[in-house]
Amino acid sequence: MIMKRFCYILIMMQLLFVGCFEDDSNTYIRDLNPIEIMLDGGRELSVMQMDTLRVEPLIFCKGVPDDKLKFEWMFMSFGTIVPEILDTNMYFCAQITAPPANNYTLRLTVTDETTGIFRIETYSVTVHNGFREGLLIADTKDNGMTSDLSLVKCREFTSDSTLKSGVQDIDRDIWTAVNDAPFDGTILAVNESNGFGRKYAVNVVTTKTLYQANYTDFKAELMGDELFYVKPPFSGQDIHSAQIVFRNSDQNEVMMVNGLVYQRNLQNDVSYGTPLYPNGVDDYNVTMIVEPTLRGSTNPVYAYDAKNKQMLFPNGRNAYKAPEQLSGSFDVNDLSDYEPFFLGRSMSGVVLLAKNLKTAKLEALIMNVIPSSGILEATNIAKEICDVTQAQNISQAKYYAIGNAGNALYYATETGVYTGSLENMGGTASLQWQPTPGETITGLTFYNWWGGGEHDYIDANGRVASQPTSGHLLLITTQKADGSGKVTGVPVLHQHMGYLEQNKKYHVVMEGFGKILGIYKQID
Repeated sequence: MIMKRFCYILIMMQLLFVGCFEDDSNTYIRDLNPIEIMLDGGRELSVMQMDTLRVEPLIFCKGVPDDKLKFEWMFMSFGTIVPEILDTNMYFCAQITAPPANNYTLRLTVTDETTGIFRIETYSVTVHNGFREGLLIADTKDNGMTSDLSLVKCREFTSDSTLKSGVQDIDRDIWTAVNDAPFDGTILAVNESNGFGRKYAVNVVTTKTLYQANYTDFKAELMGDELFYVKPPFSGQDIHSAQIVFRNSDQNEVMMVNGLVYQRNLQNDVSYGTPLYPNGVDDYNVTMIVEPTLRGSTNPVYAYDAKNKQMLFPNGRNAYKAPEQLSGSFDVNDLSDYEPFFLGRSMSGVVLLAKNLKTAKLEALIMNVIPSSGILEATNIAKEICDVTQAQNISQAKYYAIGNAGNALYYATETGVYTGSLENMGGTASLQWQPTPGETITGLTFYNWWGGGEHDYIDANGRVASQPTSGHLLLITTQKADGSGKVTGVPVLHQHMGYLEQNKKYHVVMEGFGKILGIYKQID
């Protein structure tokens, strides 16, 4: 009883003691307002690969200044890519380089830095294939130490009716954007092939090595010796020459590297085999190759062997030397009297431009296009010789091009582009184009690829007309004094004479590159 009374007195004293102090704890309590996020356009987003994705939600927290809100935009795909913070601003704006897929998540985390409270919202993102049809331009910005590719998508080079005239969409330095580093060395050759309803890998050869990438996203797949069943002879060496062509008829890719020719069947092989050697040829040095037709070819590849001064004929599976020639104004098995410098294809046949060492004349050696099945019996490959010596300033020319659908020869000095008929260069060749003052011509490429769109020009009646780009556009590369490169596409008005559109309003100008190394086709 005494103990209970004592406990009661003790409790009452404690309550009295507490009640003697002022309770001011409520001064540190405030209402916590939620972070409000009003999504812009819903939770479903889509973007083309390499394009910029923009999201502009309305974000606020009552009573909290904007500068006290922290933003984190994270792009992720579980099992596909590592989560990556792409933006830290209220509005999201970033280039999307991830491969095409529909399983991406864009996660926004907003944090109230005054309290540490945060809110998360997510978007579902579909990335579409941005590497659609266009023009691939190879360039270097460090004098060939590294190089990269840019993709030009516009009405002239893309079979997309939605593209408007004069509008260009250029994805620059796509290899670096996708693979986090440029190509090592100077790009020498690029090829992307399609046939039988299939697209195949993108292949790139530089002065340092070979690359293979997925055609949908340009993600690197194989490199160097990985592309060969057996280590190639040039393994570990610098590469000084390379070309790649594709035979649509049998899906064979033919590649020349450092003078040797390789092939792989794209339907079955993932790798190149050993070099192709024609019967009776133990050693050779191919410096130029050309595929005679654009599509459905049953013809062999024409290749010039500089070591033995002869033509060779790889057909994708084998390589052949022509039989003894019984007729013709020259012998494809003995070109020792010539110094060839260009190999192309005109409507009349395969054209080998060469200096005649005996006469000092510049000549176009035109060869008949022979089917693969008949190459071992063809004794009349030589067709005719055209003397081009008298063509205006051709002795100063550095660059050459020929259109598949005509017989015009296009050639350029550093200061002008000249064109004329192969059959009468002395009488028809004339100056057709000059660069902007301060620019130097650095190359010529004729748009001989299938596909592409169309371009405008002025027709013979003085009216604006349109024509397909394929077979009707000459691509001229130039370089400015500051080292930057430019490509100008000039409409061809006459495929046999090579007359060019003089009104610059109808020229297709692409700028903002480094030193241009080559122009190639991105297939649809």
